[in-house]
This record gives sequence, structure tokens and C-alpha cells, in this order.
Amino acid sequence: MVLDGFGGFGNGGRRIGRSSAPSLPPPGRESTAWILARINECNLELGLDSDRNIRRLVALCGTLMGAVQVGYERLRDGGLQPTVRWTEATGAEAVHSTAVPGLEPRLSLEPGAAVPGAGAVNGLKVEPTDGGTRVTVGVRYGGVRWGVLRVALDRVFVLGDIDRRILEFVAAAIGIEEQREGSEVARRQTEERSRLVFETIRDGLGIVDPFENVVFANQAYADILGFTREEIVSKNLRELLVPGELDKVLAQTEQRREGKATVYELAMRRKDGEVRQIRVSAVPWRDPNGAFVGTIGAIVDITEEKKAEAERLDHTARLRRAIEKTIQAITTMAELRDPYTAGHQRRVAQLAAAIARETGLDDEAVQGIYLASVIHDIGKVAVPSEILSKPGRLEPVEFQLIQTHCTTGYNILKEIEFPWPIAQVVAQHHERLDGSGYPAGLKGAQILREARIVAVADVVEAMASHRPYRPALGVGVALEEIRKGSGRLYDPEAVEACTRLFEQGGFEFD
Repeated sequence: MVLDGFGGFGNGGRRIGRSSAPSLPPPGRESTAWILARINECNLELGLDSDRNIRRLVALCGTLMGAVQVGYERLRDGGLQPTVRWTEATGAEAVHSTAVPGLEPRLSLEPGAAVPGAGAVNGLKVEPTDGGTRVTVGVRYGGVRWGVLRVALDRVFVLGDIDRRILEFVAAAIGIEEQREGSEVARRQTEERSRLVFETIRDGLGIVDPFENVVFANQAYADILGFTREEIVSKNLRELLVPGELDKVLAQTEQRREGKATVYELAMRRKDGEVRQIRVSAVPWRDPNGAFVGTIGAIVDITEEKKAEAERLDHTARLRRAIEKTIQAITTMAELRDPYTAGHQRRVAQLAAAIARETGLDDEAVQGIYLASVIHDIGKVAVPSEILSKPGRLEPVEFQLIQTHCTTGYNILKEIEFPWPIAQVVAQHHERLDGSGYPAGLKGAQILREARIVAVADVVEAMASHRPYRPALGVGVALEEIRKGSGRLYDPEAVEACTRLFEQGGFEFD
């Protein structure tokens, strides 16, 4: 029994023929095509013993589900007879009596439980056990009840779509093996039923030969691309791809030649000319000798998903532009009241962003630091302008009043839901590593990295620029100040980056 050959399409009934189930869940486990390929590896050429194939399928189920034990119980004479059991330690083995040595009771049919014809054989059931979960699925095929597959897990288990597919596909494959007989008529019937498995899967499934010819497609595959099945099977992928996508397909094919499962996205053109975005999940297709003969692929139309994502990104971009405009408006307000403060903030933002880039932060983080710096002194709107521009030494009470600008700025901004910690940076930009800063006396890692960068930029700009109460001290004096305080007052990485910008990078304030 095979789930991909079907003996009628392509180059004449090719089948996968490997001798053992996989021992791990590799990349591509989320792919329907991958699961089917694994089942194919368990169910080999006609003529092999069906019980042997069933043991392989039970082992495959245990491996893919991460189970503790798996048992298959065959329906015989009005009762369920233990037939195969699997554990990771023992592998799959036949059970020749109703007593199953070492098999925990949760894998046996309990006294009084439903017997054939009742729910135990008909559906899929998930129930908790002591320390784990038991999943029971009926094995039915060809209108006949064949038995029950029981899976024991040592964890709380929530049945997801991929696990449901594994259980249903393995149960169907066991049913096919139970149904299969040695005659040619039975073989054709089995292959036809196998074909039906493909037809009932919701994903578009197709097989493509090494030359990108579509040699098989289910109805879902044809529907996604707007063709009939007869039309799609006559196509080469080159006819379906948007210009520029062929190189991507060829690169992915080379990976599958090396035995790798791949998941990628393509732009494909439907029969009516409409371009659709398609996600492809593909695995190698090999002949019994292991030679690469094509690709088994599942396709999903993700066009609407992509449109929704683009709309979300556009909305986010517009929201960020609105935030930036809001911050610019706040800065303009500060500038009208105190031109020195506004100019200082812009120059600090310029330097802080450069330091952030120099230390390797990404564009997102740099943008947040820049915007926080642009309004880091916004709290000074609550400080009398005569104190801000006082030419002489400040009195202690006046200095204490100026120190409140950090907390005032935080209170102004804290209710705004920025995508960056702007309010916190404003609150902390005068904190120092040794705890000597204000307003909270934070130390070391208690201070946000963004605030530590702004603190260095703030000190350098303030010392290098002219103020009403003193002339500019110059960049050299400012750099010497942060060097002396590196590791004690200021973040060493930010200090090193700042120094490098001026001395090696030619940084200058606008």
C-alpha cells in the first residue's frame, strides 16, 4: 500500500520503499505531505506481511506523537484482541495473547468498556489518566471496523490539528493493511482507497518530477490554482510561476535532492491570471533505491493572510508616524518656552542615536532612543524659566527644583502607550551607575540600557555647548569627563562608543 504512487500517474506506478520508520520528528513535521511520506516509508511493496507493516505504523505513531506506549487491538469474534504494542524501549512487537506482559492497564480494554460496534471503535477520544493522557482512535476502513489504536502519553495533551492528522492517517493506513489482500483486484481497490485519502485532505497536494512537471494533483491543489485536475497535471511549474520565482523553486529543489524538507512562499498565477501568494511545504520523493524522483508538496493559499499582514504593518507605520508627530509637537512647545532646552534635546537625540548604532542596537531600538532623547527634558516646563536661564550659581532649593524635571517628565508621558520605554528613559536619564544620580538613586542594571546611553549623550552635549550661565567647555573636556566616570557613573560601552564616534568617526553636532 502506498499513499503517493497509485500506479497510474507519472512514470508508471512508482512507490517509496524504505525498510524502517524514522526515529525522530525532523523539520517539516507540520507538513501533511511529510506525514504521508513517513507513512509511505512504513507501508512498502505489495507482498510484504501486513502485520509487519502494522507494527511499523504503530511505531511511527508513537515516534511522531512522542508517546510512552502505543497499542493496536484488533477486532475479533466480538471483542478487542491486543495485537501490537510499542514502547520506545522495546519497539513494536506482536502480542500473541490477551495478557500483555508489562503493558500498563491504560492501554488495555478495561472491564465494562465499550466493545466493538460502540464508541471505542467509531471515533477519536482524549481522556486524562494518572500522570498523563490516553488517546483512543477507531480503525475503520472500507466500511469495516478493524480495531482500536490506543496512545498513552506521560503529559497533559491537547489534541491539535497536526496530531489529529497523524492519528487519522495512521489509523487509515492500518485499516488499509487490514483490508489488503494479495490479489490484483484487491491491490487496485486498495490503491483507489489510498487515492481517496489524498482527495479528502484539505491541503492542496501535488507531486512534481525533477523537471518541474506536475505529475499528480488532488482536487484542492487544482482548485487553488483555478484549473481542472486534467489541466494542472499537464502543466510545468514554469507556466504557473510569476517571473522571478523560478530561481527560488530551483534552489528549493536542490535542497530536497539533498534530503531536506523545505517550507517557502511563492507568487503563482492562477488560470484567470490572478496572482496568489502560496506557501509550499515539500519533502523529497524517492524510489525504492533511494534515488530522488521528485517532490511531494502541500500548498496553501495565503494571499488574504498576506494582505491582512500588509494592512497591519501599514496601520502600525501610521501609528508610529502619529507618535513621532506628537513628540515633535511636544518638543516645539518646549522650544517656545526655552530655546536652549529644545536645541539641547535635539542634539542629545542626534548623539544618543549614533551611540546606539555604534553599540550594535537595531533600528527599532535606535528609533526609541532617539525619540526619548528628543523629549528627555520635557519636565522642565514645570521649572520657572528664570531658574533655567539663571546666569549664576543655583541655590540648593533651585537645584532641587530642577531635579524634579525627571519625575515631572515621566508623569507627563507615562499614560502614553509608546512602543518603546520612553517615559522610563525620561525618568532615568540622570541616574548614575553608582547610585549617586537622581531621582531614584538607581544603580547598575536597574537603569535601562537606553537611559544609560541617553545619560552619556546628555553630559557630552551639555558640556560641549554654550549655556546662559557659562561658555561652552568643548568636546574634549566633555569626553574626558565621561572617560573619568566610565564604569562608575556612566555605562562603559556607551562611553567607548561615544569616544570612538568623535575621535575616529568624525561625529559633529548639527
